[in-house]
Amino acid sequence: MMTLVAGMTVASLVLLVYHHAIYPALLWAWARRHPVTLPSVSPRRYRPTDADRLLPSVVVLVPAFNEAAVIGDKIRNLAVLDYPAERLRVVIACDGCGDETAAIARAVAEQPECRHLRVEVREFSVNRGKLALINALVPEMGDEVIALSDASALVSVDALLIAARRFTDPQVGVVCGTYRLLRAFGAGEAAYWGYQTKLRDQESVVGGAIGAHGAFYLFRARLFRSLAADTINDDFVLPMSIVAHGARAVSDPRIVAIELERATAEQDRRRRQRIAAGNLQQLLRLRQLIHPRFGGTAFAFASGKGLRAITPLLLLLAVVGSLALAGQAMVFAAPAVVAAAACGVTVASTLWPGGRWPRTVDRISYVVSGYVAAFVGSCRYLLGREGCGWGGARRHGSVSLTASAGQALAWTGVSMGAATAGRVGHIHPCVRILKRTIDVAAAITLLTLTSPVFALAALAIKLDSKGPVFFRQLRIGECGHDHVRLIRIIKFRSMREDAESMSGAVWASDDDPRVTRVGNILRRSRLDELPQLLNVLRGEMSLIGPRPERPTFHHTLNSSLPFYAERLFGVLPGITGFAQVNLGSDHCLDDVRRKLFYDHAYAMALSRPLVWLRLELLIVARTVVIMIAGPGWLAEHPLCLHVPSVAEHETSPIPWAAGSCTGRRSPD
Repeated sequence: MMTLVAGMTVASLVLLVYHHAIYPALLWAWARRHPVTLPSVSPRRYRPTDADRLLPSVVVLVPAFNEAAVIGDKIRNLAVLDYPAERLRVVIACDGCGDETAAIARAVAEQPECRHLRVEVREFSVNRGKLALINALVPEMGDEVIALSDASALVSVDALLIAARRFTDPQVGVVCGTYRLLRAFGAGEAAYWGYQTKLRDQESVVGGAIGAHGAFYLFRARLFRSLAADTINDDFVLPMSIVAHGARAVSDPRIVAIELERATAEQDRRRRQRIAAGNLQQLLRLRQLIHPRFGGTAFAFASGKGLRAITPLLLLLAVVGSLALAGQAMVFAAPAVVAAAACGVTVASTLWPGGRWPRTVDRISYVVSGYVAAFVGSCRYLLGREGCGWGGARRHGSVSLTASAGQALAWTGVSMGAATAGRVGHIHPCVRILKRTIDVAAAITLLTLTSPVFALAALAIKLDSKGPVFFRQLRIGECGHDHVRLIRIIKFRSMREDAESMSGAVWASDDDPRVTRVGNILRRSRLDELPQLLNVLRGEMSLIGPRPERPTFHHTLNSSLPFYAERLFGVLPGITGFAQVNLGSDHCLDDVRRKLFYDHAYAMALSRPLVWLRLELLIVARTVVIMIAGPGWLAEHPLCLHVPSVAEHETSPIPWAAGSCTGRRSPD
């Protein structure tokens, strides 16, 4: 067993070193020995020339979703591009915008400095996503070259002339440029994009550009083929699918696209999750590019994007393996120390974001957090949770109050007063950051360590009864001022496949006849909850928190129990929790009523870091004991709970404080 672990660890370390060090060094050496001479381009200086008629007709397609803040600058930028007006047109595709994007675009297009530009604003009433716009509009364009560009990116004035010069080569099907940030939110992001830009330029020398950036790239219209509706990284799959059919993609550093918008840390995290999911998807769908007949492109794709797609898994195997073997062989001690130091630096910079950290610390933190986000994104793709819509359009399962709020809240059993009375700020910032960090780290570690349990449980379930291994069920997640989050939890199936076909949704009992033999073992040991670690990685649940209830029961419970809905206000539901380790499973309304005190007590602890930490450790300890000793241990070792007095209610920072919900009485 240890030999297998050592072999997997060594293989992972070798591939990681190759991807991060050897491959970039090989690219640098090749690019240095084979410098590329870029074709010269004569500027027009905005004056008509005889060569204008030889230039290809270009349409710049700008998909836009709520881009009122930048669409005006985008059109003004396109108006100053040095390209013949009769050979250029612009299509602004407003994808179900809820702001003034279309009106502003039309107004700016009529301004004197933009009037020469042929601008067409197309409005679509329903938001379908960027990919759907591309698939629908590109085949309609009668132009020779299509330029796709983000609304928030400004393009260098000679970009179209340079691209037209590159398209004089009939083998060239795609032309990419350089992506730059006007304002990075940190040194880590700036360093990351600087490194990616250099890598892409060098890859272009070896075998052609590997992918493009959605900020700005161009391709021959006749080579376009509609993309699958679930494509995530369209700016990679579209150009590389053209390459897969025999054309070349080139990168020209003189074409520059500058990103105007400054991403927040949360937006950057979500973007990296999507990129990681897309990397895995494109590796599977464009695997033909690894064939040797593609030459340098195959080498660059396999060594770069291909390995990057599985890097999160390689890192996990390398770190866990090095930690497990560090005490047996000194060769594994160095990777273990490096991993521990990197994680420590990341945690420290996350807990104290306002500290004056050196740039090196910022860069290390950005890399580590990026790989965590990449792992989550890969898991989301494998579980079918990563879509292809606009980045800011999806609410990750939340039901927005702005759209059919009354129906959503009535269906889930949450009243408008209950959903808006409390405030999420009762959670201390340090607790929020540390809790999420612990959740991700623990979930990754537990999934790795318990992977043999997954295999054994799956085999036992399939041998014991008919039906799937996993069981997914809709539950109520975190609630807030403007949303009620609906999640689908994942568990090992412990009941017959037709458990609710006759009885419907009912509470389980101790001797429930619907529970299978293997399911009974899984339930008593709490191992049926293990797959919910994937919900934790997706940010839908926490390791510790209130139990997520089914919508079927939620309405009844919220009507019968004061402040029931408020227990999840700003708090993620948990796999285990303060109530679960003290009262066991729910069998009736009284069980839920008693648990409600524990859920709100846990919410109160979230406002005090030290109190929360002690309580967290207590819950973890009791969870481990219950898994070993069984649920009967709870009856023999009850834990007393102090119920806050009326005076404490009045100063309580959590939503169930006195007066937080009009017309409701305090728990007695």
